[in-house]
Amino acid sequence: MNTLLASVSTLRASPWAVHPAREGLAGVGGSWCVDGQCYRGIAWGGESWFDPAVGQELRQDLDFFPLGHGQCASPLILYIHPPLDTKTIYPRRGPLYAGLVQVARASGFAVASIEYRPPALDDLVDPAPDNDVALARRWVHAHAHQLGVDADNVFFVDQSRGTLGLRTALQHRRDPAVRVNAAYSHHERTTFRGVEVARRFVAESDGLGFVDRISPERAYDGVIPFFQRYLR
Repeated sequence: MNTLLASVSTLRASPWAVHPAREGLAGVGGSWCVDGQCYRGIAWGGESWFDPAVGQELRQDLDFFPLGHGQCASPLILYIHPPLDTKTIYPRRGPLYAGLVQVARASGFAVASIEYRPPALDDLVDPAPDNDVALARRWVHAHAHQLGVDADNVFFVDQSRGTLGLRTALQHRRDPAVRVNAAYSHHERTTFRGVEVARRFVAESDGLGFVDRISPERAYDGVIPFFQRYLR
C-alpha cells in the first residue's frame, strides 16, 4: 500500500474535484449514478449493435468509477466482461463491485468497465470486433485528462470472452496509446493458459505483466498487489 501511495502522489494533478459533476463528466459526458458512485454510459465510440446473448441493444460506451478523493491522476483498471453479461457492475450483485471496484478504489486505482462488440460479429464489422478493446483503450489515452487518470498506468482485468483484452495487450503492446502495464485474466479463452501464455507471447523486455487465475473462487484476489508491481 505504501508503495502505491508513493507512486500515486507523484502523478499529475487531476482536473476533477472531490465532488463529481452530477450532470456528467466534463468533456466526456455520461451520467452520475449515486448507487455505485460512478459515471455510466460514457460513449467511447459511435457504434451500436443487438447482442442476442443478453437480448438488448448495446453501444460502445463505458462506466467509469473515479476515486472521488485527492487531486492526483490515478492509475486505471479497464474491465472487459465475459459473454452473457454487459459492462454494468452493480453494487449489490455478484462479486465484481466488492471484489474489484471497491478494492481498487481503496488502493488508489480508478476502474472503467467497457462495452465492446463480441467475436460473433467478426465477419460483419470492419474493423474486426476484437479491435474494439484496443479502440476503447486508445480513447482512454486521448481523454485521460478529462477522466483524471494516468494514461501511462493502465491495466486490463478480463474474463472468458473478455480475454480478447489479453490479445489486445499482446498484439498492440508497442503502441503507447494502446499499451497496458499488465493484464489479469480469469478463465481465459485463448489457446494457452497461465505461464504458457507469458512464455510464448510476452517477452521479458516488453515489461508486460500477465497472470491467469483459473479458480472461480475469489477470482479477483491478488489483482491489486499484482498491478502494483507494474506501476510506472
